[in-house]
Amino acid sequence: MQIKIASPSEIRYIRHMGHQIVSELSAGYVKESPHLQSDQFVENSVYLVLVNQGKIAGWIIFGDVFDIYTNKMKGMISEVYIFPSYRKQGWGKQLMEKALFVCKQRGLEDIQLNVFAGNEAKKLYEAMGFQEISVIMERKL
Repeated sequence: MQIKIASPSEIRYIRHMGHQIVSELSAGYVKESPHLQSDQFVENSVYLVLVNQGKIAGWIIFGDVFDIYTNKMKGMISEVYIFPSYRKQGWGKQLMEKALFVCKQRGLEDIQLNVFAGNEAKKLYEAMGFQEISVIMERKL
């Protein structure tokens, strides 16, 4: 397994797959979204891919965002995905650690991510020290 910067063709593949996995990433909240693009809210987006024998096994997308509440730039992980056959083997954690390292090298002091309620990956994020700072609530009208 290798973690590397995604090539342009790998980025196209990830963007294509994003539309197919949005329901899983959102724990069923979003069924499909033709307008969704994981890097649309972050500057200087970085795509890292996890590759196994030439085949993409997973990826992470991250970059910088300006936090209006603290008036400083922060890292933002906009998407992490590991294909089911590669899960529970530590690859998600390795991708996360690489993103944390890159953001720290960029001089950022904090990093954030968004996770939908019910997403199993929340356990990993909490184990890595991520804490809830905001909760979005919704109800039907």
